[in-house]
Amino acid sequence: MKKLFKIILVLMSIALMACVIFVPEVLGISIGEGFVVANFLPLLGTPGIENMGGMKARAAFISEYDVFSVPMIPMRATDSIIASNPTLNLVEGDYVYRKIENNTVTYVKAGAKELALAKGSFVFKKQGIKPTFMYATDKTVSYTAESQGETDGYSKHPAGQLFYPGMGETAAAADRKFNNTRGYLILETNEGNQILVGQPGLPCTLHSSFSAGQARADQRGFTFNYEADSFVAYITLESPIDFDALESQTEE
Repeated sequence: MKKLFKIILVLMSIALMACVIFVPEVLGISIGEGFVVANFLPLLGTPGIENMGGMKARAAFISEYDVFSVPMIPMRATDSIIASNPTLNLVEGDYVYRKIENNTVTYVKAGAKELALAKGSFVFKKQGIKPTFMYATDKTVSYTAESQGETDGYSKHPAGQLFYPGMGETAAAADRKFNNTRGYLILETNEGNQILVGQPGLPCTLHSSFSAGQARADQRGFTFNYEADSFVAYITLESPIDFDALESQTEE
C-alpha cells in the first residue's frame, strides 16, 4: 500500500511539472509570462543611520506652465511595452523609465531600488526661466505622505507647509502668483537629498494663509501649504537642482 501511494505521488508530481512546462507552450506563451513578479526588497536595519527629522529651511517651486518636461519616476510596464521591447526581458510587474529623444519613445528597465527615483531634468519653455527660490523660517518646513483610498485602491497624499516671515510687498506679490498655480515643489532633506512633490498629471498645488499676529511675540508672515497625489511616499530627484546657486542668483 505504501509503494502504491509513493507511485501515485510521483505520477502526480510529474503531471504537475508537465502542466507548468508544456501548457504555456500550447497556449503560445513562454515560461514566466503571465506571472506577476513582486520582487520585494528586504527592509534591513542600517547601523549608524543618520535619520534627523524635518527639512532644510528652503524650497523651490516650478510652474507646470513653464516646462516641457520634468524628472519622472518609472511607470509600470504594460502588455504592449513588454511585447514591443523583447530585449529588455520584461515581465508583468516590472517598471520602466519612458524617454523621448528626437520624437522617438524608448524605454529603460528600472531597477528594484529605483521605483521612487525621478530621472531626467526640467526642460523650460523659455530661456532664462528658472525655479522660484522660497526661503523658509528654520524648522517650519514639514512633509507627510498619508495613505488614501480604499481596498485595492490605496495611494499616497504628500502634503506639508513652510513659513515665510514678514509682510513685505514681494511676499504678497509672490503669494498672488502661487495661488491656484499647479506645478512642482522641491524640498531638501537634512542629508541633502531633494524631494520632488508633483508629477505630470498629478501636480503639486500651493495655497497660503497670512497672519499679522496679535501679541508682540507672535509670528507674522505667510504659511504656504502644499499637497499632491502620488503612487509613492516621496520622490527623490536623481539630479538635484543647485539650491545655493539659485539663492545667490535670486539675491542679485
